[in-house]
Amino acid sequence: MQSLSDSRTRAHIPRNETSFSLEQCRQNGGSWAPCGAGGLGVAVGLDPSQTSVPPSCNGFFVDARAMKVKRARYATLTAARLHKLERPTWSATFIGFTYRPGCNYGPRDISNLVKCVRDWCEKHGIECRYLWVAEMQKRGVIHYHMIVFHPKALQFPKPDKQGWWPHGSTSRSTGIRHAVAYMAKYMSKGDAASFPKGARTYGCGGLNGTAKLELRWWKLPTWVREQVEPADRAKRVLGGFLKPDSGEILSSPWQVFFKGGLVFVQRKEVAHG
Repeated sequence: MQSLSDSRTRAHIPRNETSFSLEQCRQNGGSWAPCGAGGLGVAVGLDPSQTSVPPSCNGFFVDARAMKVKRARYATLTAARLHKLERPTWSATFIGFTYRPGCNYGPRDISNLVKCVRDWCEKHGIECRYLWVAEMQKRGVIHYHMIVFHPKALQFPKPDKQGWWPHGSTSRSTGIRHAVAYMAKYMSKGDAASFPKGARTYGCGGLNGTAKLELRWWKLPTWVREQVEPADRAKRVLGGFLKPDSGEILSSPWQVFFKGGLVFVQRKEVAHG
């Protein structure tokens, strides 16, 4: 069985950085192609020490919506991979949840469903291992995709037949072998701007021990991950990120600027150089 620490090195997150001047941004109507500043989540933990962009600023445009989608994608794919590593012999049941015409999204719909899944797992005496993602359909309605992991001896029921999903219909399949590839297919369609305000786009439950720590580690900004290990349990605090065991606070190397409703960042040594 592959160890969790070994698997972490295989999940490379590409950096997507685009440097440009403010004048270039103005020439493009005050916007630019979405990109992350230094990779996943660098906008978190920035130093908002200035509220305007200096004339010579050459930095990165931070698209919060695009970063939200990227963060959800990485977290979901990592969770799917870790579930399979922790329980390689378990089956994965894939369920799709559709709203029927005239039935609108409700903020408690997915949490109520997850509670039913937890109750089913408790009834059968097994760990509750699941993950889900939300997708916006062309007709402007949310569609959910869920994976439930369980022993092969059990068959996961259709949620609509159990009364767990009273909002429409569900589909169920156990023939899709690769959970990570399945989720990647739908996470690639993400567009945070199209979801209802406050709607969650993904969720995960059931990871234990080092796997849970690894998932948290992948959610950290790139600059933090370069300085800590999963076991460090780094957490966000005022001024940066804290390593609880040592008490060390990691300060962000990025400085944030605002201009015309847009957010830009650049490394502090460049800003102060």
